Amino acid sequence: MINKDLKVAVLGACADGGFGTIISCAAMVDKTGRSWPGQFSVASDDMLSGMKRLASSLKKKNVISVVQLHHGGIRAVKELCGGVVYGPSEMNFEGINVQALSVEQISTLEDSFVEAARRCEKAGFDGVEIHGAHGYLINQFIDRDINQRSDMYGGSLENRCRFLLNILRKMKTQLSDDFLIGLRLSPENYGNMSGIYLEDHLLLTDMLKQFELDYVHYSLFNVKKYPVEKEFKEQSLLEYLLASWKGSKTLLVAAGNVKSKKDAQELESKGSLICVGKAAICDPDWPNKIEQDLELSEAPFSEYELKQKGLGKAFIDYLRNRRFFEFKY
Repeated sequence: MINKDLKVAVLGACADGGFGTIISCAAMVDKTGRSWPGQFSVASDDMLSGMKRLASSLKKKNVISVVQLHHGGIRAVKELCGGVVYGPSEMNFEGINVQALSVEQISTLEDSFVEAARRCEKAGFDGVEIHGAHGYLINQFIDRDINQRSDMYGGSLENRCRFLLNILRKMKTQLSDDFLIGLRLSPENYGNMSGIYLEDHLLLTDMLKQFELDYVHYSLFNVKKYPVEKEFKEQSLLEYLLASWKGSKTLLVAAGNVKSKKDAQELESKGSLICVGKAAICDPDWPNKIEQDLELSEAPFSEYELKQKGLGKAFIDYLRNRRFFEFKY
């Protein structure tokens, strides 16, 4: 478990820095999905005390607080998740033998997401964001290349989306109407992170509209990029996604290589809210800095410099191992 005091300090610094909404790092909903050392957990009532302290701290700073709910699936770390890595289908992933989840296990994990969301509401957070991006478990079910099941959770796109849709359906009936429900998606593969084919993604949008989500958060890695699929070359990836939600009240949020005030203004002009990850790590006061046209911090960073920004060693090691940005040595 990541040090609670550091988490309060880091997210609190972002709140002080001008961010209107704070989304936590990926928080595991079940120990079988643990994907890195020190991962934030909302998987049991044992976590409620620390969760309440974090929620209370952010509430005092008048920001909207959202917890990102996560299960690593085939990207979980065997040594950290109980010795067995589970996914939609049996496979070998990066040298690890993955076991296929049973229908009963899938149903239990659906409930784990819902129970984690209820725990977040009880702790005093304003909402949750379901992590369906970056090749994690929800993304794996939807991915036609990874999901090779032949039951009600595999085959057709509707079946491959069933895990996510069941989670949303249960959340809508068990959470308060004013508790925010968001969803994070990545519509394409990027590096070693799998996404969802754009063709499938546009059809998924139609399935999602029934739930009237508060927002959908697109992790695009670059908000200006064009689709890789040859059938979609007439406009940017973001423009395809924005058009698919036309007429809906669901707010759209985009992230991906947004670094400067100009980047933010361009994104906002297209009708999307702005989300930053790396930029917030580099500059917890990023919104205040761009508002005042102040110089922004840029990588490479040393471990010492990141510790000065309030980051703990476990998170720094995660950033280094995942090559989020260049480090000084």
